[in-house]
Amino acid sequence: MIRLYKMGELSDEELLDLMGFVNTNITHITNGNKNEERAQEVQ
Repeated sequence: MIRLYKMGELSDEELLDLMGFVNTNITHITNGNKNEERAQEVQ
């Protein structure tokens, strides 16, 4: 993403949108892992 941005292939808004999308996915995966860990502790 950064390389594309530096080459002018992505606008400021596109870069921010993609970064937000990636952060949302990482957060979702992290929260899912925490929920799975809690479920295993209960068992």
